[in-house]
Order: sequence, then C-alpha cells, then structure tokens
Amino acid sequence: MKTQLFSSEPMRIGLKEWRVVVYEEQGGRFTDYEWRYSEYINRQSGQVIEEASEWKSMRYWPDYNSNDGMFAGCPRTLRRLYEKHRKQVEYLAGH
Repeated sequence: MKTQLFSSEPMRIGLKEWRVVVYEEQGGRFTDYEWRYSEYINRQSGQVIEEASEWKSMRYWPDYNSNDGMFAGCPRTLRRLYEKHRKQVEYLAGH
C-alpha cells in the first residue's frame, strides 16, 4: 500500500490541474505527477457545472509515452511545477 508523503497545490495547465506528489511504498519512495479535469464554473451565474474529477497518475495521460524523454508525453509546463517544489520533493524522495 502506498502512502502519500507530499502533494503540491494544483497548477492549472490548459483545462487540467496537475500536482507533483511523493509516495512511499514497500520501503521505497518515488515521485509522480497527477492530473485531473478542473472544476467547471459558469462565469455568469458562478454555479458549479461540473465537479473536479479524481486525481490520476501521469501514466494515464492520453499522450503518455515513457520513451519520450524527460516529459514522457506530458505537458512541458510541468517543469515549472517541479522547480517550484524541487527542494521539498528532493528531500522527501531522498535525492
């Protein structure tokens, strides 16, 4: 069973929200990016039309490709998200 040690605040990239997370599982620690569909709010009424969806691992991103270098087919803007939380992520992940 994996235990979440850290998750950043969500960053909106396009129509999705992304966060960087650190997990511990079977004595090892690893990082992941997770994404979800953002909450959709009607601008005129302020009414929530659609709730935000559940967080999914980057492996479930439609363009995910583990052979596609550093970004694995995910948005390159994730670099800014990582840099914003780099010290905390590296400390917790043991890098």
